[in-house]
Amino acid sequence: MEIVDLFFKSVVFTTILNLILNYVLIKMFGVEGSALAFIICLVIFAGLLTWKSIRIMNCKFTDLFDLQLIIKISIVSVALVLAVYSLHIYFFKGVWFIIFVAPVYALIVFFTGVKMNLLHPALLENLKMRFEKIKKLLKWA
Repeated sequence: MEIVDLFFKSVVFTTILNLILNYVLIKMFGVEGSALAFIICLVIFAGLLTWKSIRIMNCKFTDLFDLQLIIKISIVSVALVLAVYSLHIYFFKGVWFIIFVAPVYALIVFFTGVKMNLLHPALLENLKMRFEKIKKLLKWA
């Protein structure tokens, strides 16, 4: 019951914090402030649950997560977000840029993950099987 109680308290706390941050950040940044408030609250909520999980399981943070992998993924993600955001701000102002760049961004993230060995080999094998099935279906058409 203690776990359910902690989860409920964490949800209530982050919801109240989200409302307060929304009020403050929307006045400062507009709709982007609301997104920022949500992200901040999501990170805090995940931190609270991780902290409690560590206490319940009596382990270390590094026992639950591969810190080097998290750092690699974070560096790649931040670099790509900064590149896309810079292009959006300085060169392309419309929404069409975001629509066209999203698939390219996803492919870059995927192939970077493959190159840096961030993806599980079973996932790659599964994708290869699916592409082979698609090739066979296209040959029949």
